[in-house]
Amino acid sequence: MLKRFFKHSSCISISLGMNVIQASKLIHHNENNEIEWFDSIDSKKNLLQGNNFNVLDSSLGEIISTIGSKEGKHSSPIQVVLPDPIASTEVFSIDELPRSKISIDNLVHWRMCKNFHREVENTAFTYHIFGKENNAYLVYGLIVERALINTINSVFDRNKMIVNRIDTGANYRLNLLHDCLPDNHNALVTLEDEYWTLTIRDDIGRICLIRSRWYSQPEDLDALVKKIYIDIERSIRAFSHRENGNEVTGIYVDGKYPVNEKLSKMLSEIMHSSAEVINIKAMLLGEQNHNNNVSLSSVTAGINC
Repeated sequence: MLKRFFKHSSCISISLGMNVIQASKLIHHNENNEIEWFDSIDSKKNLLQGNNFNVLDSSLGEIISTIGSKEGKHSSPIQVVLPDPIASTEVFSIDELPRSKISIDNLVHWRMCKNFHREVENTAFTYHIFGKENNAYLVYGLIVERALINTINSVFDRNKMIVNRIDTGANYRLNLLHDCLPDNHNALVTLEDEYWTLTIRDDIGRICLIRSRWYSQPEDLDALVKKIYIDIERSIRAFSHRENGNEVTGIYVDGKYPVNEKLSKMLSEIMHSSAEVINIKAMLLGEQNHNNNVSLSSVTAGINC
């Protein structure tokens, strides 16, 4: 199991899906990480549909009330996990950066919105500058609907609770990839309950590409695996072509059984790259302590608290 240092002895994660909200509490004790409790709500409706997010408002309020009944007034820090498919992400270069932080923020936000044909006033964003390479700054950026973030903050405010961080599952995982995977041109495929995500890193561990899609339902198992494989295979080949033939050297598949094993086998046979099934939750929680109901994103958000 991975050993890490934490700012807090416990953390609560709220993980949003298309229809389901999960809440779980992760505790850090004697260098061990354990799930203290887990709960979920299935809204039976799309939480992320519409401009005002009424279904999300109601369901999130319900899960926050559940947290209040379990934790009382003195709750642990709360991290909210956004599903990866709702965010637009990109790694791009900027020749020169302005001097002030505000000007950099505005430039990156404008560039992201321009690339994804979105309006600046309607989006919230975050970014990270990796440094300078080939006389340009390498930037990883992400944008989401501002109305979504406003809805989440409004529900917390109404319930007199404070959210520590709102971010995507992919971003919560980034800080842990150095511990879980070798630093080379590798691809990580994570299979959550409602969506999959592909993350490709370069030979020094920097993010090169993030792609994510909701599962198409209903589908039988073989059709589901084939659909995921086609999307991932196209993304990896497009990345290699863009990077002048810089091949992905290893593929790691984490998540729901038996999709993980079937997908890993297909990728190994056709992509000519070694594909390996891994269990990041077991790495973080230990083989005996990981709860199969808790999403990987919830666990990584709790550990990044």
